[in-house]
Amino acid sequence: MRPGIKLKIFTRSFTIFFPLVLFYSCTEKKTYKQPVKKDTLVFATEEVKHIAKDTIQWVPDYPSDTAKYPARVLTAGGHHREEVDDNSDDFEWKGLFKGIGGYYVADTRVKLSLFDDIFDDDNGKPIKGWEVTPTVKDTAIILFSGIKNLNNRSVNEIILTKTDLLPGEQQMFVFKGIKYTLYATGDKKSDAGDKDSYFFKNYKMFIKTTIGGKEYNQLLVSIPRKTDSLGYILFAGDIDGDNIPDFVIDTAFHENAETTTLYLSGEAENGDLLKVVGLHPITGC
Repeated sequence: MRPGIKLKIFTRSFTIFFPLVLFYSCTEKKTYKQPVKKDTLVFATEEVKHIAKDTIQWVPDYPSDTAKYPARVLTAGGHHREEVDDNSDDFEWKGLFKGIGGYYVADTRVKLSLFDDIFDDDNGKPIKGWEVTPTVKDTAIILFSGIKNLNNRSVNEIILTKTDLLPGEQQMFVFKGIKYTLYATGDKKSDAGDKDSYFFKNYKMFIKTTIGGKEYNQLLVSIPRKTDSLGYILFAGDIDGDNIPDFVIDTAFHENAETTTLYLSGEAENGDLLKVVGLHPITGC
């Protein structure tokens, strides 16, 4: 896999029986307000809170998937029914795509089709899920709706040698003559009963730079308990064309989930460098 983008392998199977421990992580439910209706999207929330209470200092996850954001965000592929609004195909969408010539932003329509999800209901009937298919045939990195003044354009990827920053690590890059530093903080802890297994508590990832004499040092991601399978930078580049880097980051706080999150500099407020404009949380089973 070439440097610059490190996509987490996140496979769903609709024919293979998953282990019980994975099924358990999909049994507790959490309500989401944004970007779509999430009445039954599930994480092992109580398990994480229990770990946080007993062994680590609890810090809120950021960005929060219960907050409201200006954009709708989707990812292509098969999703549980509750992870996608039933009327998503009614909206006007754009996407960040990767084609033969590189990355670009383009208009797209979103097609929804039903398929049998991996779980059965109480009556033994398959539960329907949504397959999200953009009309643009190239690989969709992220789909978004509701961002004004964002033109279709080619996007140069910023090549990052590290896309999964662990505490104490940093990644420096130069864009348009400005130096940026991504860095992470947190404490390494051993898992009880397994000296060879560890995690990071109070994980945070920041970006810092100085532009026009103004210093920025902004929090991008906060995860109470991070393993090496969380917190990937999926894409870095100037998506909105204002000469400041934008990011797509998986901000999920559980291994059995993905939260594809879009950060745009052109939407930033209150003196910030970037703003979370939307995210799409999904589970893997």
